[in-house]
Amino acid sequence: KPPDHSPNEERTMNSSRSLSKKKVVAALAAVGAVAAFAAPLLLGLARVGNAPPEPPWSLPFVTAQHQAGDTWTSGDDLMRPAALMYVNDTCIHCKAELRLWDSLTAEADPPELRIVASPSSETREASWVPSALRAKVLKDTDGSVAQALSVQAVPVTYWIDATDTVRLVHVGRSTPQRIAEAVRTVSERTAGSRAEAR
Repeated sequence: KPPDHSPNEERTMNSSRSLSKKKVVAALAAVGAVAAFAAPLLLGLARVGNAPPEPPWSLPFVTAQHQAGDTWTSGDDLMRPAALMYVNDTCIHCKAELRLWDSLTAEADPPELRIVASPSSETREASWVPSALRAKVLKDTDGSVAQALSVQAVPVTYWIDATDTVRLVHVGRSTPQRIAEAVRTVSERTAGSRAEAR
């Protein structure tokens, strides 16, 4: 029985199949590259450097913008211990974390909190922040705060003692017990730092 295709036709078909497979692989690679690049941009963050280093480390000099438009500088008007939380206004985990802090505000006197929102976040009205939450909302207008603090995911909370030293870093959502433990830990380490300085 004669072959269904001539040798030349067979080679042409094999070449076409090989070319099609290469196109599919290239397309999948391109989609993956775009997704990897776009994902952090959807958060309003740039993927820079590594994750935050293991504490303790000194709080770097950073600036952000108040809702009113004036500039806030790290170290300004913060009581110690304090928490600096980096968030994005569309992040569901960030909103859940803020609601948790709001519930703590109603029950007790939580530590000082500053909320730093990503460049893409809306901060003029900041309707995504619980109205009863006693915290200033700041905007990382140019992404420099995220870069200085090595923000890789949100929410991320930096716990700072009286010596402007970051003592704890927590990525993701917290629990009341975790927050209480962080307050105790930072307070104890603050007392230890003061004792060593005498």
